[in-house]
Amino acid sequence: MFNPYYISVKNQEYFYMSGIWQEWTDKHTGEIVQTVSVTTAEAKPLMQQVHNSKKRIPTILNDDLAYEWMFGDLNDERITEIALSQFPAKQMDACTIAKEFLVTLEPATPFTYEDLPAIQYAI
Repeated sequence: MFNPYYISVKNQEYFYMSGIWQEWTDKHTGEIVQTVSVTTAEAKPLMQQVHNSKKRIPTILNDDLAYEWMFGDLNDERITEIALSQFPAKQMDACTIAKEFLVTLEPATPFTYEDLPAIQYAI
């Protein structure tokens, strides 16, 4: 069973994550399929607590890197560099939320699980 977490960037209504998009053709049906994937990097201390089994985190981008990711003429080296970048944990918040978060009026309300330690990280 999983415990859901609410992760946000402090003082921001939304944030950017890097992803890749590709279209491919199903060899059996000829159907053209649109695919998307979010890039991930190794989780650092804060996100290791959230993503504790695979130790990875989606790549969160600041405004400048997001603009470069979407509109820059990037070579493979720069793509890898941005995709593996780490957003500073001190600029993020994270907390556990209720498993029924989809049907609540305030889905980001912190919720405590008795069997799960509180998220601890140094700012």
